[in-house]
Amino acid sequence: MGEGSFGFLFLYMNNLENIFLDFGLSWTLAKALPYILTLLIGILLSVLLFRKKNKRLKLLFGLPFSFLFFAAYFIFYPIYEGDFSNRSYKPKTENLSELKNDEFVVVAIPGCMYCLESIEKLNKLKKRNPDLKIRFVVLSSDDEDLKYYREIAVPTISVAKAKETKRFLEISKGGFPTFLSVRSGKILKAWSNDSFGVLAMDEVEN
Repeated sequence: MGEGSFGFLFLYMNNLENIFLDFGLSWTLAKALPYILTLLIGILLSVLLFRKKNKRLKLLFGLPFSFLFFAAYFIFYPIYEGDFSNRSYKPKTENLSELKNDEFVVVAIPGCMYCLESIEKLNKLKKRNPDLKIRFVVLSSDDEDLKYYREIAVPTISVAKAKETKRFLEISKGGFPTFLSVRSGKILKAWSNDSFGVLAMDEVEN
């Protein structure tokens, strides 16, 4: 199997994450399953290929082969520190006049690559939870800074300028995007970008 074949296989495996999400699996399980499947595929192929070999050959070649697919997939799609994290914090400021009832708020700044990347997750989150109110708040006074975010976000996600920029800066601690879980107009929890992993996504949904 050539490098191109591996690439096609792992691209398909990565799409499985979205397929699992569309089937209603949790964010954590959908993220973990492709890694588990590649490990199981390697073990199965190793058993089939080396079942007639002696024990020494099985240990020498069969065991490393069992982890081949998992290792290759991991190279294509490494697990980063924050992928499975859920390290929230309680901001000192709980109340902002522009926070409304129950909603999920993402605080962003113009031209932020990680803020743009977060919209893909938000679109999926909204698709899975149509009743969840999601608002994308940009710390800017220029409408042009909102244009690109609005083009990427689904229409049911609100993209607006922040009215209380200084207070949002305090809450975000200067890191963007920052995710806020708001209930009855109060911030219950906040997450930085590197602490808002699939476990946190599951918590927001639940």
